[in-house]
Amino acid sequence: MTSDSFKGFSPETSHFFNELAMNNERSWFEAHRDQYEAHVLNPFRALVTAMAPGMQAIDPELEIRPAIGKTIARIYRDTRFSKDKSPFRSHLWVAFKRPYKPWQAFPGFFMEIHADRWWYGMGFYMANRNTMDGLREYIRERPEDFQSVLNWQAGHSHFILGGEEYKRPQAPDQPQGIQAWLQKKSIYFSCEGESMEQVYLPGFADHLLNEFETLVPIYHFLWRFATP
Repeated sequence: MTSDSFKGFSPETSHFFNELAMNNERSWFEAHRDQYEAHVLNPFRALVTAMAPGMQAIDPELEIRPAIGKTIARIYRDTRFSKDKSPFRSHLWVAFKRPYKPWQAFPGFFMEIHADRWWYGMGFYMANRNTMDGLREYIRERPEDFQSVLNWQAGHSHFILGGEEYKRPQAPDQPQGIQAWLQKKSIYFSCEGESMEQVYLPGFADHLLNEFETLVPIYHFLWRFATP
């Protein structure tokens, strides 16, 4: 069980994201910074604090500090290479990952809240080619062993296999389940939350931790192939 430091998010969290989307300007944000801290940042910090012991039980190397840039995303967008110059994100996420560099190349757990939806999951943000080549080699050479992963996937169908795909078919001769994995340039599993009311509940931290614990077998499986 998590600690009682987390009381849940609130409808004000959704309201703030809605308002920010319609007023994505620095002057508006500064005028409403207290709302951001009260209804977004502070609940995210409390969520991380509440989940920290459970996440370290999953993996003692995970970063668990409830700080921006450690487990909590920055609300400021990096617009240097984007056509969209909006300075702020109208959503925010928490990520539990090992503090390795480049972090994108290693699997981790995440949960993201928008004004009207939330979702969560585990996997690579952007696995590199060596990682995916090693994974594909394992799948092709040890299909009997990989069947345990497919069995897990079949038993947890609310988690959807995601990730950027190659445009051309990579393994048209393989069964559909294996094809789906071999077609990926990167891999993650995700699930859409049923309703925003879930994130408003004090028990949300426990619910999310339980869902992350469900993903642990695949988390450890992906780590077998992760390379910087």
